[in-house]
Amino acid sequence: MGAKDLNGRYQLANKKMEMRQTAYLKLFKHQLSKNSISEIREATNKAWVLGNID
Repeated sequence: MGAKDLNGRYQLANKKMEMRQTAYLKLFKHQLSKNSISEIREATNKAWVLGNID
């Protein structure tokens, strides 16, 4: 494997990392409601599964 091939792989890995970071940051674009946070906290503290039966 030459230096040119290795450089291309580094660039591809960097691009994938940037795409993952962008997707991760989009998860926090909108805030959760206080009710949702309370439900998550209660389910976590009681070791319950979070969700609806429906």
